[in-house]
Formats: sequence, structure tokens, C-alpha cells
Amino acid sequence: MFTLFYIVGSVILVAILKAVLNSQRRRPPEESFRFVYINQDEDARELTENERVHSETNLESADSGRLYMKSSCGSRNGWVGTPLQIAGLLMIGLLAACKPLPNKQNQIQNLSSPSGDYTLKIPIEKNTTNPRYSETGVWKVTIFDSSGTQEYKDEDSTMVGNLNIYWAWDTDDQVWVYNSDDGRITRWTKETGSWVKHEDQDNSGIPADLLPEDAR
Repeated sequence: MFTLFYIVGSVILVAILKAVLNSQRRRPPEESFRFVYINQDEDARELTENERVHSETNLESADSGRLYMKSSCGSRNGWVGTPLQIAGLLMIGLLAACKPLPNKQNQIQNLSSPSGDYTLKIPIEKNTTNPRYSETGVWKVTIFDSSGTQEYKDEDSTMVGNLNIYWAWDTDDQVWVYNSDDGRITRWTKETGSWVKHEDQDNSGIPADLLPEDAR
């Protein structure tokens, strides 16, 4: 009986010590560390630029793209379950983290054009030209030449960053983007030395690997 009380008391003591440690700050607050990303094993890291922009985007409380934020590392997660269920979910999360999913062929960043003259990157950044999207992270088509110099950025983009888009080059070094939000197709082509945006394109002439499987 004494052994049982000793074991139970030890478990309770460890739980109390863990709760006390989790309630304390692990480092003083810093301006650049307003939010951090907490992994399943409670390791913390800085947010990437895209994650930072997404965390500052105003979303409805019922929006599935809304981030779950905790006040401290030891706060309850956004899901609950029995200890066995929690342990299983943690194991699945850790296994998934060890094997990152490969990028889809039509969502590759720093994608070189067929000629090798240009590189395409589409980051999520704040819209700075349209008041309607001023607090929203949007996908911005950005094109660089072979030396890495930026030639074009779509500052007027309204492609919301928490929704999927797909992109590809065609054989004529034209950029094509499919927006899964509204099904619109946009094309960028270089004309007389400048990149020109052509909206509401039809499916004729699009690269074979542009559309996701559910839109083909």
C-alpha cells in the first residue's frame, strides 16, 4: 500500500512541477517574438514570413484557415481527447513531421521558366494598394531574371493567401495561375520589355500541369 501511495504521490508532484514550469516565461518578451510556433513536442521556433503575415490577417472565428493561438506553451491545445487518443495523435504528428510532404508540381516556389531566363516565386504578403484587402495576406506573383533581379511583382493581387492557387510556366515563358477560390485563370506575358497581366483567361493554351486534379 505504501508503494502505491509513493507512486501516486510522485506522479502528482511531477505534474505540479511541470505546471509551475510551464506557467513561467522561458525568455523575456521581445518585439520580434510576438508569436512563436509550438511543435507537438513543445519545441518553439520563430514564424516564417508567410506564417507571420497569416497570423496578422483578420479572419472570422468560424474560418477553417484561422490559426489556433495559445497564451503560453503549457496552455491547452485546440483539441481534446483521452490520454491514449492524445498520445496517438502526438505520435502521428511526430511521424508526419519527420516525413514532409513533397511540393506539388504546380505549387513549386522558385520555379525556373523553360528557357531558364526567369524564375517565378509567389509569396503571401499584405496587399498595399487595395483598401478592401489592406489587412489580408495575398499571393503575389513575383518574377526574377536570370541574375536574380526582380522584374515584376503583382502588388494589386487579390488572391487570398489562405486559399490554394496553382501555377506553371508554358513553353513560351508565360506564367499561368489558377485560383481555386473562384476558378479564374490569369496569365502573365512579357510584352515590349514589361510583364503584362491578362485576367479571366479560358482553358485554351494552358500548361498541361496547371490545374489540380479536382478541376480537370
